[in-house]
Amino acid sequence: MRHTLFASFLSALCAAHLSCGVLSAEDSHTHHNAHSHAYPHTHTTDSANQATISKAILEAMHAPMMLQDPSESKSPEIDYLTDMIPHHQGAVDSATLLLPHITDDELKTLAQNIISSQTKEIEDFKALLESNTLTNTTLSNADYKEFLKANKKAMESMMHQMHAVQPTDDIQKDFVRAMIAHHNGAIKTSKIVLAYAKDPQVRKIAQSIIADQEGEVKLMQKLLKKL
Repeated sequence: MRHTLFASFLSALCAAHLSCGVLSAEDSHTHHNAHSHAYPHTHTTDSANQATISKAILEAMHAPMMLQDPSESKSPEIDYLTDMIPHHQGAVDSATLLLPHITDDELKTLAQNIISSQTKEIEDFKALLESNTLTNTTLSNADYKEFLKANKKAMESMMHQMHAVQPTDDIQKDFVRAMIAHHNGAIKTSKIVLAYAKDPQVRKIAQSIIADQEGEVKLMQKLLKKL
């Protein structure tokens, strides 16, 4: 299901590119002479195409999380890793779609780092879940409900902030604004799991995500002023 939806995003981008009409130099000259007065709103059309691409990128960022229900395994460790997989997948998918449209070197490096590091972490999380080496923290029913409640609140806050970013013709800025909210969601849930989980492997992962993504948020805030 996830791959089917991702394919639809790729199709949307292909359609957007085709609608831009990539022409050879000779064809472009002929096209201009023949239709110089037929298309007075080229800039508007280009802006609409850019917004279409931006929309696909933004949707890719949250789609995997929407396709998977939050984990309720009774283990904060299992829930955290299970829910972080689609969260990371959204970051990887959206950054992958963004790459062809990046003109800023710092943003390109950031996107590439997101793809490589979070793809690796997804593989690590899956392997850890399958290893049966986790020390699953036993919580009381009341404490576990509080854990789920905190995670739900963090997720809702993140989604609200991400959906507040409307697609425009500035693809790079749209991505950065939404990814800041996306990263803040991971930071919040990582801090939540540290308050409940005792497994050293999961605690190390959560601490690493907090450090890495807080650093990237600072970089993205800087990029917003430059782009």
